[in-house]
Amino acid sequence: MSTNDEEQKPPSEVKIYNGLITDFRYQTALRSQDEDFSYLHPHLLTYINASSKRYWTYRGLQGASERDIFDRLWWDSAGYKTRIGVFHTWTKTHVGNTTPLKDGRCWGAALVGNPGGKGKGGQHLYIFDCDGKMENIDFQTARPGKVFRGAQQTLLESVRKNFSLHGLWYLGCNECLNQSLASTSKWATTLASTPDVNFHEDDPRFKGFKQMRYLA
Repeated sequence: MSTNDEEQKPPSEVKIYNGLITDFRYQTALRSQDEDFSYLHPHLLTYINASSKRYWTYRGLQGASERDIFDRLWWDSAGYKTRIGVFHTWTKTHVGNTTPLKDGRCWGAALVGNPGGKGKGGQHLYIFDCDGKMENIDFQTARPGKVFRGAQQTLLESVRKNFSLHGLWYLGCNECLNQSLASTSKWATTLASTPDVNFHEDDPRFKGFKQMRYLA
């Protein structure tokens, strides 16, 4: 492929997100050094485990080595009360395809600590899905499997294995799928610009999210 062809290719999601993270870090560095901000994972979260990462790195997935497995969201953020990740995952199952994320989509998640004390602790999981829909969902009766997409369900299962889950929340914005990276990154960086605090009722950081009655 010629140099001109390379120059005309649109930048990958990895390059775009890396640029957003660099700008975000610069902006927060200009603010008070005494303020503790929430944690924002610096890489796109794409793989369900290390085996998946090795496979797609071998197959030549674009930006494979700069993408992380889901568990890195909490492995790399010990001590934080609010941890935020931007996910870029498949919308279809691909076999033998070296470019599976041509059908990919971005979405976000936040893990927020439940205040400690007797019978307390654990985490609340928030799922931000700019392509998701809220209408016709009864959050008092709906099971997560009827609301969450495949990779979101995988994240939920992983969180339940690693933490005591105290709350499950969802926000779908029904926006264009082509804008998923921009919308999700805006949500994530805005949230990460707020103080790092535990869960509390009527948290303005999560305005519009609906709590699900069932956790599994």
